[in-house]
Amino acid sequence: MNDPQRPEDAKEKTAEDEIRDQSLLDTGPADQAHEDTGREMPTIMHSANDEDATLVVSDAELIQGPSCKPSVNSEIESELPTLLPNNESEFRPLTIAGSVSQTVPAEHSIAGYDLVRELGRGGMGVVYKAQDQKLKRPVALKMILSGEYASGEEMQRFQIEAEAVAKLQHPQFVHIYDVGSHEGRHFISLEYVDGGDLNKYIDGRPQNAKASAKIVEKLARAMDVAHQQGIVHRDLKPANILLTARGEPKITDFGLAKVMDGNLGATRSGAVLGTPSYMAPEQAAGKRHMISAAADIYALGAILYHLMTGRPPFQCESAFDTLLQVIEDQPVSPRRLNNTVPIDLERIILKCLEKDPQHRYATANQLANDLRRYQDGESISIQSVNFIDKISRSLQRSKHDIDLRAWASMLYWIAGIVFMAEVGIFFHTFDGPPYYWQSGLLVRSTQIIMLAAVLWAYRDKWSVSMGSVERQMLSIWIAFFLSCWLCLLVAYLMATPDNPLDQIMLYPHFAILSGVIYCVIGSNYWGQCYVFGAAFFALSLAMTLELTLAPLQFGGLWAICLMLIGRRLQFLTTHADEIATDE
Repeated sequence: MNDPQRPEDAKEKTAEDEIRDQSLLDTGPADQAHEDTGREMPTIMHSANDEDATLVVSDAELIQGPSCKPSVNSEIESELPTLLPNNESEFRPLTIAGSVSQTVPAEHSIAGYDLVRELGRGGMGVVYKAQDQKLKRPVALKMILSGEYASGEEMQRFQIEAEAVAKLQHPQFVHIYDVGSHEGRHFISLEYVDGGDLNKYIDGRPQNAKASAKIVEKLARAMDVAHQQGIVHRDLKPANILLTARGEPKITDFGLAKVMDGNLGATRSGAVLGTPSYMAPEQAAGKRHMISAAADIYALGAILYHLMTGRPPFQCESAFDTLLQVIEDQPVSPRRLNNTVPIDLERIILKCLEKDPQHRYATANQLANDLRRYQDGESISIQSVNFIDKISRSLQRSKHDIDLRAWASMLYWIAGIVFMAEVGIFFHTFDGPPYYWQSGLLVRSTQIIMLAAVLWAYRDKWSVSMGSVERQMLSIWIAFFLSCWLCLLVAYLMATPDNPLDQIMLYPHFAILSGVIYCVIGSNYWGQCYVFGAAFFALSLAMTLELTLAPLQFGGLWAICLMLIGRRLQFLTTHADEIATDE
């Protein structure tokens, strides 16, 4: 069955066997490496310069990108061709010229199997095409490269894959035939899939919409079976989707699988597992306790995105930059990359790619059902996101506030100090100008001394291990207080005997500055701070009705906001402790 869009297939019939050599692991020369990493990862965990940036990828995975693809606000050409004609509804296996066969080392021989050629290798394993001597059938034989010298982590990962695949009986999974060892060399005998992998089939070009929906529907139904068995794949991507000669997709490589009701698949907290371009944000952030079936649903959406646009949702030159995009940025709308993407299919993709796992499909089966509805021309379950939904999600967003949880009790003290200082200013300004500057200076000096005392008392929690999040937050607060003091100084310098300084007139401006600060905090940390910002904007108008009460109103609102943030951080502290206990 030849694809009319690929005339070269007819000329390369003799190379059909070569693509089969790629069927279990997707490897090749360095200059042909694709979407996963810039280099082979030599162990189960690879750490760059920073232990917190640990990245673990599956066998022979390479991340490559000619440039850091923009995620938002970029002008992108949408006139892109499709590999399949509009009336084509099936994927067809790809034929690629060029031999990838490798000489089989004599020491890798396995009793009962005739090793034909090497299919591919990675940092941990190597896969051969082999012939089962007893059953006279081709198999894919996967072995640990280090053989009898395999580490405990390598053996655990090998065992995870064998047990996970053995549990799963579904047409869309690569089946396991045998597990064993020969002279200290552990191996898994797997079904040999002869049509290449989905990544090579896509080849950087968008695919037909209905054909793409059909293939991801099958993958979603298969993963629903895995999730019901308590197995999360954690590394779904086109390179791990093999195609049979008839174009049927099969999921492979469960080496990073997580068994939800057991300890298999566990790794140290903070480790990042998977392939960055297809990782869910919680997975990219190393939040192991949050990884669930929702991570696979995200990956299925990323695969569908890749099918429809010819590229993954996020792709940079380095794995680290890709991880940052996954965590922080929104994906480019598929229709901006390919204006032929149906609106319903775009909605399905973007729902899968939601940052918050709770906003994705609840199960892979729900995703599959929506893909089936789309193919049948029925209405999908997703409604368009309206303005109210967007506001609600913005208010619920919580990104880095957990990094500030050590500040909880400190904020309670600061709230009290701010309120009491504004009470003092209220009495200081109650009788109107001219004011006794000595009393105002006493109030502000006392406030500064008490704030310094609190910061000093909590220095162990915010100064010793201050990260980028804490530094940014501290910079925001410092900028705010300097702005307020500069406003006072400028007003004092502009005062004249005929027009003396009335500092009470500055409070509406202070309220506006506070609103701006809380909007910045809302965009970077906790979405609820948008509400606080709006409250300060409203207060700036209300103050004009009765300026005498402005200090009390200003101090009271500040105290309420700080206490609510402190309460939020205190809750996150308790929650984090519970997670640590559970693990």
